[in-house]
Amino acid sequence: FTVAADNFKLIDCEFTEGSATGVAFIGVGTADADSDGLVIDRCTFRAPTAGNYDEAIGINKDMANVTISNCVIYGDFDEAGIEIPAGGNTCTNLRLINNHITNLQAGQHAIQISGTDVTGMCAGNRVQTNAQATAIDPAALSCFDNLWTDTDGSNDEEAVPVFGPIAAADNASNAVGADNNNNAFAS
Repeated sequence: FTVAADNFKLIDCEFTEGSATGVAFIGVGTADADSDGLVIDRCTFRAPTAGNYDEAIGINKDMANVTISNCVIYGDFDEAGIEIPAGGNTCTNLRLINNHITNLQAGQHAIQISGTDVTGMCAGNRVQTNAQATAIDPAALSCFDNLWTDTDGSNDEEAVPVFGPIAAADNASNAVGADNNNNAFAS
């Protein structure tokens, strides 16, 4: 559905793909500022079938004070789990907080924001994509405490910071000192 109302709140809702397909479960905005103050909280979105959805949530126009928090988004999205295309390139005070987002589509983001004039915060999100480089494209949002892991488990690691290096697994070849046959560590 399309949200076009200021201060609309969507809380504790679940969206699951059916036989019909769409661009997004939620499209935000038909004109700039028509959905200021939108809150989407504790919602679940599921669209695992390839080719059915571009995104779970798309903010299509410039909005102020939008919060998307504590949501679980799981799907094969052609664009991103949360997408802000060029039409929303000057959203202000956007808050993307504590979401768990998995995008199964190889090469596509969990969160993708176009434009450098979007302001706000992207914090505490846990994302899964096929590559760390496609985890979050935050534009100019302030980011902290966002973690990434891969969707297929091939890297066999704990989640790592979205914008940090992938940590190497500890083993004998990267230990300081020597690993001997009695498992003693020589420093």
